[in-house]
Amino acid sequence: MARRRRRSRSAGRGEPAPRLLLRAWILFLTILVLGHVALEAAGPRYEARANALTARTLDWALSALGVDSRMIGDTVTGSAASGEFALRIIRECTAESPLVLLLAAILAYPCGLREKAVGLAIGVPSILLLNVVRLASLFWVGIVRPDLFDAAHVLVWQSLMVLAVVGLWLLWVRQWVERHAPRPA
Repeated sequence: MARRRRRSRSAGRGEPAPRLLLRAWILFLTILVLGHVALEAAGPRYEARANALTARTLDWALSALGVDSRMIGDTVTGSAASGEFALRIIRECTAESPLVLLLAAILAYPCGLREKAVGLAIGVPSILLLNVVRLASLFWVGIVRPDLFDAAHVLVWQSLMVLAVVGLWLLWVRQWVERHAPRPA
């Protein structure tokens, strides 16, 4: 008697799991590339606005934390008892790249539009808030321990931002998508 291999099927789509996975990866990479191409194509005016908005948000957060800060263009300067520091906001300081990564991961995941909307509605503000926390903590490191600024900026926070996107995506998949997925009859 010959054994038949059962191919796993995706929930609701009828596609074999390997084909669905390949489709999701292709869609993910396409959205990721197109997102970064769109950011580049947006030009310097968009970049200047995004940088200024990020600087304004950082200045507001620092002021709320009691730091004597001020924004001049795309640079936030401030002082505390332990020193003074200036942080110039450039494109990499904004949350654009982590947001494109999150957008690509959520949109490529095989689930309904409602689930994707929930993922974006929770994920986008979370990444924006985390970016402000990142910049404020880097500002603090720049005032207190300027010798550690580069390590905190490049080694710690860049890694944490990518891990945060992956973590948010996994949380969304486990806590929302899988819980709200239609159950097979």
